[in-house]
Amino acid sequence: DGAAVSESTEDTAQKEPPSYNALGPALLCVILIAALYFFATGYYGRKFADSVKISRAAIVTAFMLAFVLRLFIAIKVEGYSTDLSCFKGWARLIHEHGLSGFYEADFFSDYPPAYMYVLWILGGLQRLLSIPSGVMTVIIKLPAILCDLGLAYIAYRFSKKHIGAGSGILMSITLLISPLLIIVSSAWAQIDSVFTLITVCIFILLYKNKNIAAFSLWMLLLLTKPQALLIAPVMAYVVLYELIKGYSQGDFKRRFNLDSHYVCNLHRRFSSHERKPGLLLRIYKHVRNGGRI
Repeated sequence: DGAAVSESTEDTAQKEPPSYNALGPALLCVILIAALYFFATGYYGRKFADSVKISRAAIVTAFMLAFVLRLFIAIKVEGYSTDLSCFKGWARLIHEHGLSGFYEADFFSDYPPAYMYVLWILGGLQRLLSIPSGVMTVIIKLPAILCDLGLAYIAYRFSKKHIGAGSGILMSITLLISPLLIIVSSAWAQIDSVFTLITVCIFILLYKNKNIAAFSLWMLLLLTKPQALLIAPVMAYVVLYELIKGYSQGDFKRRFNLDSHYVCNLHRRFSSHERKPGLLLRIYKHVRNGGRI
């Protein structure tokens, strides 16, 4: 089974994987995005927002072109072979071992259960349609590509409502043509866009004072990537704030218990009856035991 996850051939082994140490282009992208953000939210950005008039058809066309560009790169660039082989292997092995037996098997698996549901769906499509490995490589990249577009759309809607239509267009175009996002999702096959999209939705919900929904979404994020712990202090403050508010305490407890039960069920489906509690903690400690849960 361990060999099944690592599908890389001798040819792919000889290829040098993309370097994560090229900080120059990455920092340049960050600086440009930050500059565009300050322009879009500043005085001149508001004047720009009042002067720009773009039709809905043009916006839809921009999103379609961005999708086609990402799809072209996804086809032409194989991606980071190690992670891509894991994703493709997990998508297949989830169906071979079942949800409850996936983490029981003896192979490398260092991702929490939430994204495994996405791979379970993709693996099901592969089994149903007999999708070849080359096409599956592109399909594995699709969730991150779609989340790229989702981030741009949310940036457009949020900026349009709070700043202006022109700023919304500027923010969305910035994300659509961002080399950093394109490389990470379309070329490297990483799922950082999935994590970022959920995180942005959490903070928008907090901005709208929908704290219970934000906390529920954070629990889902915690089951997606361990980096969700970075905003754990913020969510702890949210929980304390809601508990202290006496007039909504009962509603918060009811919603908290309901949403917690729903999210925890996503976790329990990957836990067999023989496994002791604490699967998520063991996954997050995979570095200490070589990825075996």
